[in-house]
Amino acid sequence: MGPVIRRLDDQLVNRIAAGEVVERPASVVKELVENALDAGARRIRVELEEGGKTRIRVLDDGMGVPADQLPLVFERHATSKIHRPEDLDAITSLGFRGEALPSIGAVARVRFRSRPRGTAEGAVITWEGGRFQALAPAGGPEGTEVEVRDLFFNTPARLRFLKTTATERRRAVAVVTEMALAYPEVAFELWVEGRESLRTSGDGDPREAVAAVFGRERARRLIELEADGAGITLSGFLGPPDMARRDRSGQHLFINRRWVHSSPLGAAVERGYEGLLMTRQYPVFILHVGLDPAEVDVNVHPAKTEVRLRRERELFGLVVRAVRERLAGANLGRRLVRVEWEGEAGARQGLDGGRPDRASLYETGRLFPGEVRDVAPAVGATEGWRRAAPGPEVAAAAGVDEVALPATLAVPEPGGEREAGAAGAGKELPPDETQAFRRLLRTCRVLGQLGRTYLVAEADDGLWLIDQHAAHERILFDRLRRAGSEPPVQQPLLVPIPLELGPERFELFWESREELAQLGFGLEPFGRHSLRVTALPVHLAGLADGGRLEAAVDELLELWQREGRRQPDRVLALLACKAAVKAGDALTQEQMDRLLQDLAATDVPFTCPHGRPTALSHPWSDLERRFGRRG
Repeated sequence: MGPVIRRLDDQLVNRIAAGEVVERPASVVKELVENALDAGARRIRVELEEGGKTRIRVLDDGMGVPADQLPLVFERHATSKIHRPEDLDAITSLGFRGEALPSIGAVARVRFRSRPRGTAEGAVITWEGGRFQALAPAGGPEGTEVEVRDLFFNTPARLRFLKTTATERRRAVAVVTEMALAYPEVAFELWVEGRESLRTSGDGDPREAVAAVFGRERARRLIELEADGAGITLSGFLGPPDMARRDRSGQHLFINRRWVHSSPLGAAVERGYEGLLMTRQYPVFILHVGLDPAEVDVNVHPAKTEVRLRRERELFGLVVRAVRERLAGANLGRRLVRVEWEGEAGARQGLDGGRPDRASLYETGRLFPGEVRDVAPAVGATEGWRRAAPGPEVAAAAGVDEVALPATLAVPEPGGEREAGAAGAGKELPPDETQAFRRLLRTCRVLGQLGRTYLVAEADDGLWLIDQHAAHERILFDRLRRAGSEPPVQQPLLVPIPLELGPERFELFWESREELAQLGFGLEPFGRHSLRVTALPVHLAGLADGGRLEAAVDELLELWQREGRRQPDRVLALLACKAAVKAGDALTQEQMDRLLQDLAATDVPFTCPHGRPTALSHPWSDLERRFGRRG
C-alpha cells in the first residue's frame, strides 16, 4: 500500500506558510509598516528590542479595524485590498494576499489593538503561536498598534538560524529607512533599544526625507532627477561620481513606491554612469519609477521584493537616457572627483584627466599627515620622533603629524594583488634580499619628485622610482599593526569632527566602537544618527585633514557590510591608505628622505598592504643598453 495523503491541520499549514513571509524580524517590520501605509497612515512609529527578536511594536494613525473584524485579521487570505480576480492584474496596494498577520501570529506572540477613525472605543485581540487567545474592548488613540513578541519562540530551529542581534537590527532599520524614502509625506519614527534612530518630518519633500535618512550634507550633494516618457515617470536623486561605492549598498529602487530589487533597472542606471566611474565602482542613487500597475507583476515573490515588468526593454532605455542626460547637465566637469586607482585610494584628478591645481597640505611644514611633532611623551610621543614647534596648521588639524606603520606582508605572486587580509601568507623574499633592499633605501640619494607621485632616487645599482603613496601606506600599516598589541595612543582633536551617518550606517559604525576605541579612535554620540570623533590614533592624525576621515568611514562601512568585522588587517590597510600621502601631493626634500628611511624600517618594504610594489628599479646596465653605450 502506498503513502496515505492527508490534509494538514490549519496550525501546521500556517507555520509552514509563515516561512515564506516571515524570514526574520525585518520581514515582520516590513509587513506591519506596509499594512499601516495601506491603511492611510500619516504617522508611523516603529520600536525594536534586541533587533526585533524579542519585541517589535508598530503604531500608526491609519483608518483602523472595527472590533467585529479583528478575528479576520489572523485568518489566512482574508483581506480588504482585493475583491475580484481582475484586481490581481493591477495591484495598487503594498499588501494584498492576507498572509502577513496569520504568518506572524503563527510564530510569535501578537497583540493587535485598533480603534477606527471616528469611533469612541476600539478593541484588542491577542494571538499566540497560531492560536486565538482573547478579544476585548480597549481604549487608545485612533489607529492601530501591533506588538510582536518572542519571534520564532515555537520554532527553535528557525530561531537558531537568525543572525546576531546587531545584524538583525540593521536589516530592520534598513526596511524603515527605505519606507521613509518611498513615502516622504508620512512622518516616520524609529526607536532602537529605547533610542531614537530616525525621525522624518512627513512634509512631502523628498529631499527632506533623504536628509533625514542619509544626512543633510549628503542630501545637498545629490543631483535631482525628473523624466518621463511613454507613460513612465522617473524621479529621484543621483549621487555625483565621487560618491560612488565599491558595492551596490547605496542603490535604492522603488516601483510605484514599492521597494524592490531589479537587476535590469539597476544595470540601466549604472549604464548611464559609463565613463564617469572607475572599474568596480557603483553609483549611489534613489530612483522612483511610476508606471501603470497593470504593467507590473508584484506577485512573483512571497516577500514582494522582486517584480516582473511588461515593458522592461523600453524602461531600460528610458532610464539609461535619463541618467546620462541629467549627469551631462549637472556640470560635473567642474567638480574634482576622487578616483581610486586599482589598489590605491586617494589619487585625485578632474574628469578630463588633469590634476587639480591645489596647495598641498604637506607644504604647511609638517613632515607627513599623522606625524606628531611636539607631543609630550605622556600623549604618546616615542623616541626618535622629530621635534619641532607646531605651526598653527597643526593645531587646526588636530595637533598631530607623522607617517605610520607595519605588517609582515607577503610579496604578491605574479598575476594579481594580495589583499591585506592575507598578510604574512605566500612567498616572502629571502632575508638577505630584504636586508639588501633596506640598505639601498637607507643609502640612496633622492633626486626629486616625478609628477608629484613618484620619488626618483639614485643608488649604486641604478635608478629607482618609489611610489610615495604605496611607501607611506606600508609605513602606516606596519605601525598600526605593531601598536595593536599595546594600549592605544590617541591624539585629541581640538575641534571634534562630526559624522552624519544615517540610521543604518550609524548602527553599523556604533556596533564597532569597541574595535575602533582599541585602535585609538575617540567616539561619542551626537544627535539621532550622528557621531563626533574626539580623538584619532596618533599614527593616523592625518585623517583629520580635508575630508579624509569621512572617506575612510565610508569605505569602512562598505567593508563591514560586505565582509563583516572579521578582517582586522583589511581595516588597518584601509585606514593606512586614507591617511597616507597621496598621488599629487608635493613633498619637500626632507620629507622624501624621511619617507625612504621609514620605509626601510618596515617588515616588508617591497609592497604596500594591498600588494602593490613600493619601488621599481632601472639598473645602470639597462640605461646604458638603451643609450647604446653597451651592446
